[in-house]
Amino acid sequence: MDMGEEVKWQPYKRWWAPNDMAISQTYMDLYRKEKRQEMIQPTIDTLNKHLANPRPVFTDYDFIKWWWCDALFTGPPTLVKFGITTGNHEYLKKSDEYFKECYDLLYNREEHLFARDLIWVIKNNDDDLYEANGKPILWSRGNGWVMGGLALILKELPKNYPQRPFYEQLFKEMAYKIMSLQPSDGLWRVSLLDPESYPEAR
Repeated sequence: MDMGEEVKWQPYKRWWAPNDMAISQTYMDLYRKEKRQEMIQPTIDTLNKHLANPRPVFTDYDFIKWWWCDALFTGPPTLVKFGITTGNHEYLKKSDEYFKECYDLLYNREEHLFARDLIWVIKNNDDDLYEANGKPILWSRGNGWVMGGLALILKELPKNYPQRPFYEQLFKEMAYKIMSLQPSDGLWRVSLLDPESYPEAR
């Protein structure tokens, strides 16, 4: 409450950046208890701007809204929470759309894991990057962010939500893969497919 009051319930500065709206998940949790519109109105205004405008182009990867895997922890849960609570189904529709754009861009369907961003996607050309053991470079923490975001999404979506099976299936695929890669000490390494490259636990 103190944090929200101090910043006047504003998300951070960049209306196009899901990372800057992650704080709004907390605002919504508090709104559900307090029912004070000022707690969520700044985020609603920001979300409406986010949906109505193309993402500013700063890099070669800005051709979709969410082009890095950890954005799936910050963006979709915010849109889903606000869509469910406000009844604005456009938030849910756009969350599904942007999530699937990122999924199509970054998800390795053979490994059942996400590349961090397009740099690390195997494109079968001379730009491809691999671990020392020849495996794709798939970041441990980034996939943790995705799974955390999926858990938050599934907590919110109704059982009969049409797209829920997609999120459930993705969570299961990733969970089985992550479980199969867990080392004997229980601590995953930076590189999920080449733990010896970075032996420090993360």
